[in-house]
Amino acid sequence: MAHDIKEMEDGILEREVRHEEDVINRKRTDENVHDVQIEHDDTKLMKDLHKEEIKHDEKEIAREDEKAAKHEEKIKENEKAIHDVK
Repeated sequence: MAHDIKEMEDGILEREVRHEEDVINRKRTDENVHDVQIEHDDTKLMKDLHKEEIKHDEKEIAREDEKAAKHEEKIKENEKAIHDVK
């Protein structure tokens, strides 16, 4: 029974990791868009706004990386527990 629960939890965690990777990829795309916008905007206000958006995206990427690492660590723990039980 515990084995089945660990496997189910792994599946959920793997989906979470994929979701976090998707978020990271979207934020990296957003950063690239903001970089291009900085080059094309004429006003200091808009350039500053895009720079702040980039900082925000970087923080969000760091958060998602941290969450993904925690989930991957839990998956490894579950895999070890599953294989030790067998």
